[in-house]
Amino acid sequence: MEPEEHSEYSAAHLERCAKAGQAWGGGGGPAKTVVNWWKEKLYSLGHPGAVQARIDSDWQRLQCGPGRDKAIWEPRHGAFVAQVNLIADSDRPERPCPKYYYQISRILLQAAGRWSESYVIAHSAFVGCKVALCETDGTHNRYYQDRAPDGQPIPGSARFSPIPGTTLDLVISWNDYWGFSVPEPYLNARHDLVAMIG
Repeated sequence: MEPEEHSEYSAAHLERCAKAGQAWGGGGGPAKTVVNWWKEKLYSLGHPGAVQARIDSDWQRLQCGPGRDKAIWEPRHGAFVAQVNLIADSDRPERPCPKYYYQISRILLQAAGRWSESYVIAHSAFVGCKVALCETDGTHNRYYQDRAPDGQPIPGSARFSPIPGTTLDLVISWNDYWGFSVPEPYLNARHDLVAMIG
């Protein structure tokens, strides 16, 4: 192959490449790079540490489970009331948590007057927040399996009605997406247990 033919072949080849790039939407020009791309996301090298590893693990568990479509309640949304249940250590061997872990079953949307199960709480965002555990009359906060539909609470009438003298004030020591831990348990609850957080 003569030098002239090689030169013409290279020019034709480059022209075809440019046209192909235009068809693909790239325009055949140089690739566009993002300036300082490493500042846009937090990247870290090495072992993430036990806390971050737990957050990452819980995030993966949330995304792969039924909670992936739930909204995340953050401190900026304000204080809230949630119905909770104490989870025994023997009931959660696959997901070890600090002692006295309370799982949230539903959150009270006071403006709408109903309890909702479509929220999880932001991981580690409520550590250090005050929480008041107390008992409440179940008349306005749940669906009764043994009652007919006309005997159920009126939609929109849900409200928070703590039983006087049953409040225990604590501070959240740890929380994940599904609940929180406190330094001591609420003992001898005879009614539904709720938590006022924030």
